[in-house]
Amino acid sequence: MNLRLVLQASSSSFINTAEQALPGDFPKAIDDAVMDSNDAQQAMMMQYLSNPEVARGFARVVFDMLKG
Repeated sequence: MNLRLVLQASSSSFINTAEQALPGDFPKAIDDAVMDSNDAQQAMMMQYLSNPEVARGFARVVFDMLKG
């Protein structure tokens, strides 16, 4: 579950005060989103490290972004 979905699912938390929302499921939803993002990062890292074409393509994307 990505962070946007977590925030949508927890939108009722924004109606409440922090004191009301934080003891509930909101912190667990954030923890789950962080862990899911780690899994995605690991998968992308392995693709990058195991495929020279992917690494070259990524380098080109970063270069183009920096160059503007």
